[in-house]
Amino acid sequence: MNILFIGALDAPILILDQPTSELDPQGRYELYKRLGQLNKTQNLTVVLVMDRIEEVLNYANRVFYIRDGEIVKEYSPEEYYKDQIERRKVRCKYDTKALVGSVIIGILFVIMEQVTGRIDGILDPTLLLLNGTCWAFFTGLIVLMYKQPAGIIAGLVEAIAAMATGYSPLAFFFLFANVIGSIAYSLIARNFSMEKLSHHVLAMIGCNVTGNFCVMIGLIYAFHLDWKIALLSSCITVIVATVVASILTKSIYGALQKSSLI
Repeated sequence: MNILFIGALDAPILILDQPTSELDPQGRYELYKRLGQLNKTQNLTVVLVMDRIEEVLNYANRVFYIRDGEIVKEYSPEEYYKDQIERRKVRCKYDTKALVGSVIIGILFVIMEQVTGRIDGILDPTLLLLNGTCWAFFTGLIVLMYKQPAGIIAGLVEAIAAMATGYSPLAFFFLFANVIGSIAYSLIARNFSMEKLSHHVLAMIGCNVTGNFCVMIGLIYAFHLDWKIALLSSCITVIVATVVASILTKSIYGALQKSSLI
């Protein structure tokens, strides 16, 4: 109602700072719809300061990247989307922030894998639901935050820690699963903006399928499972880990982006 009142005053420009921060998805949709109507029917210029850029692209005419009070770059919505994809195609980062950050997150990765791995060992050592989901989540998050070789380094550290502590007979096969899964996630994620859940799901499918294939080989050789049982166990882990890890990765990575921590 306040927006409609402002529009009725024939204000030439309407500037809104984070207008959707307290709105649910339906409320945000209604707001964008009304702003679009004002823009078309009353020739009102609407300027939105947003962190949910992906939600506004379908309604925007121009996108401005502002830093320190100055316009750094101007895009069309299509140009902005392509630029974000190109930025994510950077496969490797060798700066200090990336390497140090990967070590810090990698330590947490190791601890959580140790905990979930031991829990899975008690419940069913051939069905790595907790461990596999935790692995997929950290693998994706580290790649998104720090690119490569951070993902590979963190994966190798986790696998070496697993072999050193002996918490799982599959530890040797984790070497291959962690490296191949991390690379697969990188190759898929670099083609998307990673702003939609579907993007995370696709990257997670690649990560989990390749990583759990290595684990399946381990189940056959280390646990002497029939290949059909090993395949079933791996498929269950892939499905559960893909769904849960995709949701967690999107939520936490999005929160980190909004907080300017990455």
